[in-house]
Amino acid sequence: MTNFEKTKIGMNTLIYHLEADKIDHKLIESIKAFFGNRKIEISVKEEMSVDDLIKKNHDSKTYYEFSSEEFDDFANKILNEEKVDYEKYMKTKS
Repeated sequence: MTNFEKTKIGMNTLIYHLEADKIDHKLIESIKAFFGNRKIEISVKEEMSVDDLIKKNHDSKTYYEFSSEEFDDFANKILNEEKVDYEKYMKTKS
């Protein structure tokens, strides 16, 4: 059992979700195994809670609107790591 959850985003990005006091050598070994000898950038930030994300979204002046077909296309492009023009779906709250 590991002390962290790893999410692969694209070919060159990993995101780890963990509690700071649970960091151990397994995290470093995982990063080294994934990236090998390539140069990397490490950024650490506090994770937002689901409640914080919902509030941030609710307070936003913008939102995104899709038909079911547009959403399927949008999701497939993301999953296939294709460029997505998300701005055409952006709306502004009045």
